[in-house]
Amino acid sequence: MAKSKRVLGIVLAVIMVLTMIPAGMIGAYATSTDNGDGGLVFPTVTLNSTPVIRVAQSTGSTTPKEALLPGTTIVPATNSGLAQISQGYPAAYYAGETPAWPQIVFTSD
Repeated sequence: MAKSKRVLGIVLAVIMVLTMIPAGMIGAYATSTDNGDGGLVFPTVTLNSTPVIRVAQSTGSTTPKEALLPGTTIVPATNSGLAQISQGYPAAYYAGETPAWPQIVFTSD
């Protein structure tokens, strides 16, 4: 009984030590290029998006009232956050701005 507890304790200690090492680090060492000092070389990653990403109840709202209803659908919007409408007085509603779909750009070297 004492030996089984000791073996179980050793196994659990090894598992605990292994869980402290990030799994990504093990793979990164295997696939990374050496920069001369033995360290890892990570890529440069950038994420850019339009200043406004507007959500509304649905795409293609017909009136400003519908465009202001809360929702979870990404819709075209102006830089000031006004969602696109298809009827009514869009020229007065937009005040010179043009609604556009949001863009998210992810780049990596």
